[in-house]
Amino acid sequence: MIATALKFLKNNLRSTEIVERHDRHFSFEDLKLIPNKFDEPVPAELTVNTLTGFSDYIHLNIDQLENAFVHVENYNSVRLLSALFGDNHQRKNWLQATTMGTLNDGFTFGRLMEIPDFIIAMQSYFAGTDDAQKILELVSNVKAEQGQSYSDTGFSQKVTAKRSVESSMFDNVPVPNPVTLKPYRTFLEIEQPESSFVFRLSSGGEGNPPKCALFEASGGAWKLDAIEKISAWLADQHFSIPMIA
Repeated sequence: MIATALKFLKNNLRSTEIVERHDRHFSFEDLKLIPNKFDEPVPAELTVNTLTGFSDYIHLNIDQLENAFVHVENYNSVRLLSALFGDNHQRKNWLQATTMGTLNDGFTFGRLMEIPDFIIAMQSYFAGTDDAQKILELVSNVKAEQGQSYSDTGFSQKVTAKRSVESSMFDNVPVPNPVTLKPYRTFLEIEQPESSFVFRLSSGGEGNPPKCALFEASGGAWKLDAIEKISAWLADQHFSIPMIA
């Protein structure tokens, strides 16, 4: 009986045979992957909207993380990632701090606005600076009457406005340009990065005050400044894991 069984195995079992056709390799047998430790499931990523929440998660170490590091992706996103693992060299994304959904409905640059709407937006979406105050004082005192004066050379502008808040006298006041402002554009735990803007007035027609607009003039350099500020804030948290930016 043993001899019969051995003969059966010899006639029915064969080693894996691989053939090559058109520069591709094929096997005569169906192969199945045997699960191992590299095939562990990847957890769903958690999301927070503040750097404080991000820091708390790391310090509490609720999930007993190992081989983790912090990556400051850009001005509105920081992630906690794992080292590479598995045959496909994947990563685990444990946590992301992002301002998306909280600060993405801020000031609309490059659009002319009525003065009342502009004043509200300036007070709502900008940190206080000297130039922000100058703009608010100017537009708050613009004269909206027949015979108002408004001039634009393409390089500088003047508009009829009160000389000061206390004064009742009107004069042709130069429009400040360029201006340095700090819009709320990144995590609120850090000082908002300042950048240059062009402040423009457009004639509202006879008897109507001009409309206002702000145009970005920094070429996006503020984003690099924000990344540096975020990195500095996180460094002050004294994490025991590496960080890159």
